[in-house]
Amino acid sequence: MFITFPQPIRVRLAAFSLGLLAATAAVGQTVLPSLPGRATFPLAINNNGVIVGYSYDAQLFNGAQAVRWVDRKIMPLGGFTETLATGVNDAGVIVGVGYDVGLPPQPVIWIDGAPSTLPTLGNGGYAQDINAAGDIVGWVYSDIGTVPAVWRGGVLTVLPTLRGMGGEATAIDQEGKIVGVSRSLEGDQIPTQWSNDQAAALPVTFGDSYGGVIGVGKTGGGRSSGYVLQSRTLENGSLVYFIVAVGWQDGGYRELQRLSDEGSSYAYDVTANGVYVGYTTDPDGYVVPVIWTENGVSRLPFTPGREALAIGANDKAQVVGVDYQDRLNPIPLIWDLAGQPQIAMASRVASGGQTVTLDATVLRKGIGVPGQAVRFEADGKLVGKAITDAKGVAKLPYTVPASASDSIRLKVSTTGSSYAVRQVEILRASTAAGVTPVSVVRGSSTTLRASLRSAEINRPLAGREVTFVLDGVTVGKARTTERGLAFLRYAVPINAATGTRQLAARYAGDSSTAPTEARATLAVLR
Repeated sequence: MFITFPQPIRVRLAAFSLGLLAATAAVGQTVLPSLPGRATFPLAINNNGVIVGYSYDAQLFNGAQAVRWVDRKIMPLGGFTETLATGVNDAGVIVGVGYDVGLPPQPVIWIDGAPSTLPTLGNGGYAQDINAAGDIVGWVYSDIGTVPAVWRGGVLTVLPTLRGMGGEATAIDQEGKIVGVSRSLEGDQIPTQWSNDQAAALPVTFGDSYGGVIGVGKTGGGRSSGYVLQSRTLENGSLVYFIVAVGWQDGGYRELQRLSDEGSSYAYDVTANGVYVGYTTDPDGYVVPVIWTENGVSRLPFTPGREALAIGANDKAQVVGVDYQDRLNPIPLIWDLAGQPQIAMASRVASGGQTVTLDATVLRKGIGVPGQAVRFEADGKLVGKAITDAKGVAKLPYTVPASASDSIRLKVSTTGSSYAVRQVEILRASTAAGVTPVSVVRGSSTTLRASLRSAEINRPLAGREVTFVLDGVTVGKARTTERGLAFLRYAVPINAATGTRQLAARYAGDSSTAPTEARATLAVLR
């Protein structure tokens, strides 16, 4: 079996052009052991610190074997010729997939290290995630391809999808909510959430530059992680594509801030505490591990000039990932962030020539740390330093250049290699809209849903007017709620043609926020 990353990772090793590796631990991270002579890749961690993943022959690029780490010691998991372990709950029950020669892949559960297979429709399947109740999600193969599945007490239930074209379930939270993707007739992936086994679409965005949902990652605390395709036209007229990390919560859509406007970003996991983990490309072009909180993005402590991914996290401030400087030999890592100082600072809106106070808070275990030296940079240049006070807050007056017309990227850091990046948006904050794909029977009514929030500032925009447009024609307007959500009831004519129509949600902007547009589809089924 050729090694590729299982969902939701969806990264191919060949996608990176990386250099040589020196396995040196940076402050705040620990190198996890690997099996002798093999490369190892962690995929998930539970709240007791048990980690699961897989190892493989780094020379032949095959021979996958599921592994787990307990107390930082690695142990192989057996049962098949080749295996991958993708999820683990707090009881230590592990799920994944097993491969044997001549047989389709089988969804696997390991209890106390002993493997057994889960039921399928006869053509194999894949177990992806497991929650505290022992409910398992993934997919099984059918005559239309993969279909999302949930196993409760070992009993298989095939989940409905939005367009009846199959899909995949990728994660389940402690409340039993499931996320994944549904496929459309056109081959698009629609981000989907199942509550009580009923499918509902999650919103998408990006207007003309939106290229589709690449995948949906883990879920927790009512939030879900994912990544979408975005296009951009360069000055020379060429079209380039980026993968952009996103998050969903309570029907809202959030674009996760990047360290640089260039390059891609992925969000693989989100904790019940609302911390997303993944990677972005930094201003120097390196792929670096990051976490996202409500205030924005922060780079994890890692040796500057090297590349790494953050892949999974638990609610105890532990993050697992890999040093990825050598793409053929990823080195598994764990970050224990509970004892490390964290920086909190909000982005803001200002005008050219205005003086604002930058205030960064240094926290350790949620408590302000006094006496810490904080560096403030604006667009890569040092603009000052300050020492945190008794509450852990460092303040620095900063005058926005009079010539500034777009946004200024702020970087705030303490000692070590971790830092946070925020924005000063000039005059008007950039905005991110989301609109939910819809499937409806002609002659019936449906609710059109959109979300609106300031992108870098990351706040819902309340009381703003959103215009819903179907195939270029306005069908109605609605104002956003306090959570930044807009709803419009729409009746599909009885004589409407079946098929897919283009749905858009438009926001015209105002004096403090920029205009934006999101696009999705409305499918008339029959």
